[in-house]
Amino acid sequence: MKGVALEMFFEKLKELCKKNKTTPTAVALELGHGRSSMSHWKKGNTPNGDILLKFADYFDVSVDYLLRQEEPTRPHTGYVTGVNVSLADDEQELLETYRKLKTLNKGIVLEKSQTLLEIQV
Repeated sequence: MKGVALEMFFEKLKELCKKNKTTPTAVALELGHGRSSMSHWKKGNTPNGDILLKFADYFDVSVDYLLRQEEPTRPHTGYVTGVNVSLADDEQELLETYRKLKTLNKGIVLEKSQTLLEIQV
């Protein structure tokens, strides 16, 4: 399926990559998609919903933003054990940095965090 929204996806993807000092191909590969997928998206073909969600999570934006001209970021709130919370600036910075890490490095950060919790006075 092709159209304005789909062409918008690839343009938004390029814009987000530029802001994050990476390339669409590098992000696609990191998310487990090959160069052929990127070629399809450049031609205006739509990624499926799961792929759109991966890109949205990677860049911390909504799927609507990827396909339309919505606001670029999600609100800094979430649910922790059913309680709505707002993130402090340093927590948001940590989360944004964590999301930019490769999967292996995310595991290392989690292990180190657990170690710090255990030795914390």
